[in-house]
Amino acid sequence: MKPAIKNIQKLKDKIKAITKDKNLSALDLIQILNLILMGWANYFSKVVHRKVFQQLGMYIWYKTFSWRKKKHPDLTGSAVADKYYTKVDNRKWVFYTNYGNKKYFLYPIRKTPIVRHS
Repeated sequence: MKPAIKNIQKLKDKIKAITKDKNLSALDLIQILNLILMGWANYFSKVVHRKVFQQLGMYIWYKTFSWRKKKHPDLTGSAVADKYYTKVDNRKWVFYTNYGNKKYFLYPIRKTPIVRHS
């Protein structure tokens, strides 16, 4: 089983609307997206197929990367990657920001455990 296409599209539309605002700080973007992604992932973790989470993870990566490119049009793609993405454990390209002395990371929807009921 997997969520209806309209539910997936509704999530993508929310992400698209949020990432259109280039006036958001990286911290604000991460906090807003984390709330939406965690809620959606927890709700659908019982019926979703792993492939849906992987596709959404790629979509989110693309939207955050293009958001950063729009915010910093003078930076090259590799400079954006160096500044706003990092490697955490075995995950590459993790969107993050530093605020004070703490790092904030985007929720890894691809790593959401699938819970099957028996």
